[in-house]
Amino acid sequence: MNVTAEGRKPSRRYALARGLAPHVDEAWADSLLLELRLLGVAGDRIGEAVSEVESHCAESGQSAQEGFGDPVEYAHSLQLPEAVDSSTRTILRPS
Repeated sequence: MNVTAEGRKPSRRYALARGLAPHVDEAWADSLLLELRLLGVAGDRIGEAVSEVESHCAESGQSAQEGFGDPVEYAHSLQLPEAVDSSTRTILRPS
């Protein structure tokens, strides 16, 4: 069982963000991941975007907020294409 410095179990809320981008603030990375999913971006493209932020933060020492600004605005600025099979139209279309 993992325990934080404060003696608590780490939150499961940011587990994915923490695993993908350990040098990025967990809440910032989680917001980026969520916004990209809401935009319907494919998982591999999301991984690439998060990896780019992680790499920048690890190499520069900057926070994601300093280097990329607001995570929601950054997600939109990437203008990544919507995955064909996860578009809102596809999901809501009657079978």
